[in-house]
Amino acid sequence: MLEANSKSAGLLLATVITIYGFQVIWRLFFHPLANFPGPRLAAISGFYHTYYDLVMYGGLVDQLEILHRKYGIPSKIALV
Repeated sequence: MLEANSKSAGLLLATVITIYGFQVIWRLFFHPLANFPGPRLAAISGFYHTYYDLVMYGGLVDQLEILHRKYGIPSKIALV
């Protein structure tokens, strides 16, 4: 009985990792915003945003200013 549960858990874990891997590849290479510069962690997950909002106590706005200075504002974005 224990072997069946561990095999099921292993299969579930492998499935989750595979699906997340495909999502990462999609976001890095095929997503319409993939050509915009910026941190790759921010491109592949929401953890970047969550970290700066929760751990850094709302420091996302400050971090975005730093990123804009570092990478510039892409010419594809029309500022009004």
